[in-house]
Order: sequence, then structure tokens, then C-alpha cells
Amino acid sequence: MSVKIEEITFAEVEERFKRYTHHPFLRSAYVNPTASRFHFEVGRAILLESQEPLAEATEILSAVLLLQEGFAIHETVDQVRDLQRQLRVLAGDYCSSWYYRILTRVSDSSLMAALSQAVVEVNEAKMALYTHPEMCEEEYLLQHDIIQGSLLYTLIRFFVSNAQERWRTQVSSLVRGYVVHEILQRTSQANSILRPEQYEQCLVETAIKLHQAADDGVSGPISQMLLKYLQPIQTAMDSSFLAEKKPG
Repeated sequence: MSVKIEEITFAEVEERFKRYTHHPFLRSAYVNPTASRFHFEVGRAILLESQEPLAEATEILSAVLLLQEGFAIHETVDQVRDLQRQLRVLAGDYCSSWYYRILTRVSDSSLMAALSQAVVEVNEAKMALYTHPEMCEEEYLLQHDIIQGSLLYTLIRFFVSNAQERWRTQVSSLVRGYVVHEILQRTSQANSILRPEQYEQCLVETAIKLHQAADDGVSGPISQMLLKYLQPIQTAMDSSFLAEKKPG
């Protein structure tokens, strides 16, 4: 029976995710692993192109979400000190370890090898951000694109037999929108956006790429999802510009 990805709900995958990450150790590290709705939706859209059985597709999505959350937890280690920092590193590793266990059950070694290469790319991007804090803003965004998108790009290469380049173009646009959205959420806590013109240009370029990909007939749900992330970006941009124009 061919998979019907529409039948896989976020609630179902999130429940699996919680079962895998329910552990007293994580609570002791003050870590509450959370499945990424963004990576679930994009991953599901990609798997829509595959012929994976429903159960296996659900487990693959769960594994990818666990691995992505492991990345996210590691990103927060600088927010705590001493023992809590060590515990948080181990918490991220714990989520990642479930990814390996799940994939050994549901897929051949080629998918794990492909995703392992994506892990290498993500870690290299993290090291670049750490060792080159002076990098330009475009390079900064590019490294975050790799961190948020490498697993999704691997799924495209592995499961999309046709129109891979068009899918990559559209998903990379979606990832960039998500990255900018996340950056703006963090900076909005200080009620200011550093160099808002940089993000205005990003919006323009993202919209152009999305339009081109849509013309090529790549899956519509991706286009709809991107709008969800572009609208808050534009709202934040407008607020920032208005704040700058206020008399001092």
C-alpha cells in the first residue's frame, strides 16, 4: 500500500516524539524537547512524492525531528553553566541517539548514510558560526540555512525521483524564510532589528524564488506554508521601520 502522507498528522508524530524523549534525565537538565512543526510539514510534503509505506514514513519523520531537535538543544548550551551545560549536551545526544535506533529499524543503510553526511554539514556550519563571528550577514544566513535545511535537502535527494532541482529551489526558499523568521523572533525581544534592509532584500529574493518554483509546478502546500513565515517577517520589518522613523 502506498503511503498517504495526508494521513500522517503532526499530533501523531508529536506523540511518538514525546514517548521517545520522555526521560527523567531530560527533566533534570531542564530540557523539554519539542518537535519542530516546520520540519514536520516540509518533511511530509517531500515524502508525499515517495512510495514509502505509511508506518515507515511516520517513523522516518519522527527520526528526522529527533535529530533536528538534537541540533536545537545543542544550540542552547551557552545559556546555562557548568553541570547544566554538560547535561544539556547529553540531552541533545540523547535525542540524536533515538534517531539512529529508529532508522536501523525502518530503512536501509543508504538513508542513514545520507543523513549522516547532512549531520557533518550541519556541524561544519555550526563550527563556522563559532569560529568566524565576524562573517557578513549573508554568510551568517547561509550557515543557518544549512543547519535548518540539510536534513530536508537529504530527504529530497533520497525520496524525490523527479524535479529534484525544482524541489530544492522551493524548499531552500522556505528554509530561508524560516531562518529569517527565527532570527527576527529573537531580535524582536529587544524591539529592534539589526540592519532591516538586509531582511527586506531577503524577502524580495525569497518571493522571487518561490514564484519561479511555483511556475515549475512544484507541490502547492510548500508555497502555502512559506506564506505563513513571510507574513510575520514583513510585519516585523514594518514595525522596525516605523520605530526608526519615530522622532527621538
